[in-house]
Amino acid sequence: MTQFFRRSVAALAVTLPLLAGLTGCASPQVSDYAAEQPMLDLRQYFKGTVDAYGVFTDRSGKVIKRFTVVMTCSWQGPPGFETGVL
Repeated sequence: MTQFFRRSVAALAVTLPLLAGLTGCASPQVSDYAAEQPMLDLRQYFKGTVDAYGVFTDRSGKVIKRFTVVMTCSWQGPPGFETGVL
């Protein structure tokens, strides 16, 4: 093998995994979801009773505990300056 060929293979062996790693770490942008429907209206969503469900897991992902939360939500204050109350 020539020295040029060895260097080319070595450069390729370093570059490809590096590019794959950088591409894998790319995260979605908020703008990717800007046109989603229906639009989330937080004032409407947090109006009245909201039921929430969740889990606690250990480091391996095993579910340790499940829980349910029931919230009574409302908004207070003048229009445009409302504050959510849970």
